[in-house]
Amino acid sequence: MMTMIITKREILFSTIIVTLLFGLGIIISRSLLPRLTYSALKTISAVEVDPGMRDRFDYIRRTEVGDFLAADTLKAIDPVSLDIPGKWLEIKREKERYTTHVHHHSDGKRSWTTTSHSWDYQEKEVRKAQRYEFLGQNFRRDEVKFRYYLKKETTVYEKDRGIWGPNVGDIRYVYYVWPKETTGVMKGEAKDKWFKEVEFKPGQTIEKIKSGAERDITSAPIAFWIVWGILIVGAVIGFYYLENSWLYDKKKEEN
Repeated sequence: MMTMIITKREILFSTIIVTLLFGLGIIISRSLLPRLTYSALKTISAVEVDPGMRDRFDYIRRTEVGDFLAADTLKAIDPVSLDIPGKWLEIKREKERYTTHVHHHSDGKRSWTTTSHSWDYQEKEVRKAQRYEFLGQNFRRDEVKFRYYLKKETTVYEKDRGIWGPNVGDIRYVYYVWPKETTGVMKGEAKDKWFKEVEFKPGQTIEKIKSGAERDITSAPIAFWIVWGILIVGAVIGFYYLENSWLYDKKKEEN
């Protein structure tokens, strides 16, 4: 087994690496962490609008109170459909083909091939509602950012698979949908008599979002320095494992 020998000069240079990376970490943290903290504080102090409080939601729009968190059901005004029964806020259909894959293997002495089969993606079609209603206010699709929420609804095969399963070349369509009515939290800013930087978070509550923001204030610095510390250790270990040919002669003398 080869033993890694670390010279005094390598220890010196690794100390320099640690110092430089630690200093860089301080610079990055002083730039990044205040922004994260500011964003979390904005969320914690945001005006709350509970489900069904349409008058309050309209009031914060007219009075431009700033950041808000509003909980209610987002409804598609013009729900869409595509082949399968039902109306949706969004629906995606992915076409897949049952395909044979040939794998080549070798152990240095002999070669052989094996085959496998899988449903491979071919193309997709997506349809989206363009207008929504939330707490009595109407929004266009381009006014709202979404956390992706599509879930698998059903799979339709182009022809009967029979008792032996699919054949090579068979086609199927997999459908993913977003219900036309979804409960969640809308986050944004009431400004210029309307809502800006709006994001809808399905399945969330105001309490969960604010609790998460409070945790971020304390956990973000800890998480940053844990990750940065791992990076520093990795850089030093990587430096030791390098050939470091420019130190070769010195190594030879010391050994």
